[in-house]
Amino acid sequence: MAESPIEEESVRTQYELPALSPEAAEILLAGPFGTELHNLVVHHATFLVFGTKGPDGSPENLHNATCFFVQTPTKLFAVTARHVIDGYRQAREERSDTICQIGSQLRFDPIDRMIGAGTKADIATFDITPAELERIGKRPITLWPPEPPDVDDKPVLFAGFPAAAIRRDNRWTLGFGTYSASSMAQRVTDWQLSCTVEWDNIMCAPGFKDLPSRQYDIGGMSGGPMLSIRERGGLMTCPLAGVISEGRRESDTIIAERADFIRPDGTIRV
Repeated sequence: MAESPIEEESVRTQYELPALSPEAAEILLAGPFGTELHNLVVHHATFLVFGTKGPDGSPENLHNATCFFVQTPTKLFAVTARHVIDGYRQAREERSDTICQIGSQLRFDPIDRMIGAGTKADIATFDITPAELERIGKRPITLWPPEPPDVDDKPVLFAGFPAAAIRRDNRWTLGFGTYSASSMAQRVTDWQLSCTVEWDNIMCAPGFKDLPSRQYDIGGMSGGPMLSIRERGGLMTCPLAGVISEGRRESDTIIAERADFIRPDGTIRV
C-alpha cells in the first residue's frame, strides 16, 4: 500500500546513525548529510510579507517575517510570531489597502484565518489548506508533539528569511534569501530557548561559500521554526522545539518561544 504524504514526510525526519566521535560528526555535517539536515528545516518554512502597492503596482511599506507549517494528528495550520500578526493588524488599521502574502504568490489575510494567539507566548497560528500548502511548495512538520530540549547545551536547527537577504523581483513576486543554521540551545527555560553564535566553533553551512558576517541583521526571521536534534539509541529525530521570536544582532543571539505551548488544534495554552 502506498504511504500517504504525511507518513512519508515523517520517515524523512528520522535518521539511523552509528555512534560518532565529535570529529566524525563534524565531517558528517560538512557533507551531503549536513546539507540534507539544513534543508530539512527550510522545507517547512517560507516568508510572510505585508505592505501596500505603489502607483506602479510595486511593493511599498514592506515588512517581512517567517512562518512555517505543522500537521498534528488532528489539524493542519501555519505558525508565526504573535508580534508579526500584531504588526500586520496595525498596518492594516493605518492603511486599509495593506496586502499580506505568504511565499511568492499566496495572498490572504492571517487575521481572518486566526486559530490562536498567545497572551504571554509570542506565538500565533492560522488556518491553511493542503491545496495552498502545495501551491507554495512547502511541507508541514509532522512529528508531534513538540520536544524542546530538556536541558541546556543541546543541538538545534533553525531557519528564517532575514530582510537583509531580500531579492526584489517583478512587483509582488518576491524572494528572500534563507538563513539556516545548526547551533546549541545554550539556555533553556520553561519559557524560551536561547542560541548564540559561537564564532570559535562555527563552520560554513553545506551549500554556502561564505559565513554570514558577525552581527548579521537577522530581522525578518521572527516566526521561523527551531527543531531539536535528538538521538536515542542510534535513531536521530528532529521534532519541533521553538518559534523564533527575537534576534539580538549585537550579540548574535536567536531567541525562540517553546513550541510545546502549541496545542494539537493550533490554540496556544499561555
